[in-house]
Amino acid sequence: MKSSKKIYQLMSVLIAISLWIYVVAEENIFQERTFTADVQYVNLEESLTPSAKMPTVNISIRGDQIAINNLKVSDFSVSVDLKDANMGESEYPVIVEAPPGVKVVSISPQSVFLNIDERGEKPVPLKVNLSGKAKEGFTAFEPSLKTTHVTVSGPLEMINSINSAEVDVNLDNAESNLSLKLIPRIKGGSSGIVDEDIIIIKPELVDIFIPVIEDNPSKSVPVVVPVSGIPAYGYKVSRIVVEPEIVRISGANEVIENIREVRTTPVDVTNHKDEILREVTLNIPGDIKSLYEDNLKVVILFEKNVVEKRVQKQLEIRNAPENMVLKASNDVISVVLKGDDLEFRDFLIENLHIYVDAEKYTGANQEFEIKVEKPDNIEVVEITPGKVTLTREN
Repeated sequence: MKSSKKIYQLMSVLIAISLWIYVVAEENIFQERTFTADVQYVNLEESLTPSAKMPTVNISIRGDQIAINNLKVSDFSVSVDLKDANMGESEYPVIVEAPPGVKVVSISPQSVFLNIDERGEKPVPLKVNLSGKAKEGFTAFEPSLKTTHVTVSGPLEMINSINSAEVDVNLDNAESNLSLKLIPRIKGGSSGIVDEDIIIIKPELVDIFIPVIEDNPSKSVPVVVPVSGIPAYGYKVSRIVVEPEIVRISGANEVIENIREVRTTPVDVTNHKDEILREVTLNIPGDIKSLYEDNLKVVILFEKNVVEKRVQKQLEIRNAPENMVLKASNDVISVVLKGDDLEFRDFLIENLHIYVDAEKYTGANQEFEIKVEKPDNIEVVEITPGKVTLTREN
């Protein structure tokens, strides 16, 4: 009996030791860890958008010690499904997808309240706020903007309360031109709350150029873009647009007072008929400074070359009454035709007919209006004379 009792006691000790080893091993193998993750929304109609930044949630997970120690928050998918969302505020469950072998223990909070609004978009003016001063002996001039407006998009209620976008520039003892790329920020009206985190601004960066030069006499002059060569047959240059159209130059007064314009490098238009977009350089004399960058953008537009031609041709008398021979007061009529070079190139005088319709001639001296039969792409500008008198010869 004593021997049996000792055996049971030994077995109890062994079982206790085994359970202890299992628990310790379990604790060493499996661990818990908590992540803070941003919630993303999915399946929302393009015409709708949340009216506030998506919240964050805390995710507690459990899994193999080695595995979860190597996990990053980006390994998890944390979302709310807005497939059935309508405008207004509603509660939506948070959905978490974890990597294989990892168990999600808890999600806090398990659901979020979202207000869904209609998506809006509009352009707003861009303003530059200047602070500070240029270095002594230098002058900073008005900023030059490559874009005067930015486009804002987001919840319609917020978009309606946005009236401008701004960038701040500190001149901070500047002694040379400032060429900057800045992030615009939005500015709302007196009513409404604007959350910049959910408003999309395009472009994301705006180009600002501020001329800064030494204090010398200066003046504004127009920019002239010369062209060389001849456009494609039948076309001519219709318009030249350069940005900026006016630049400010500085230098000795006796030098700049005689300058009326500043020219750029020429643009070759040989055989062109479609729009040309180029970058050109200002040709500035060495003793003059430009307050703007030397590289300018130019657009050259073309149009068909319209011409007028005067043609004389024998008058035709059509539909004269049977057995009548009629005579017109003018046998030869002069017409002025208008069209572009390409149309006139294919124009044949045989396709032009100048006539009067004598169907209603009654036998007396009658005046009839002259008519012209011509190709559709040719316009009649003038007919001389415009009317003739028909008389009967027999």
